[in-house]
Amino acid sequence: DHAEYTRETCGGSACTTNTMWLNTRGFINVQAGVYWSSSTYAADTSSSYVWYVYMLEGHVYANPKTIYFYVWPVRGGQ
Repeated sequence: DHAEYTRETCGGSACTTNTMWLNTRGFINVQAGVYWSSSTYAADTSSSYVWYVYMLEGHVYANPKTIYFYVWPVRGGQ
């Protein structure tokens, strides 16, 4: 459900996905795919799983590190 974004506008029309909303808020070319996080999935003691975010829906899941997904480089602090 993307109800929280339907009240926002995306270039004059309603935002229907998280990626549309992000692309109107200063981010450029955010894909509706999957992006890795740097956080290990604690339930996997081998540390071969990490968390990822499915940007189209905004949901978070865990998957093995061997799968190819997008990355979003960030830097900490000022």
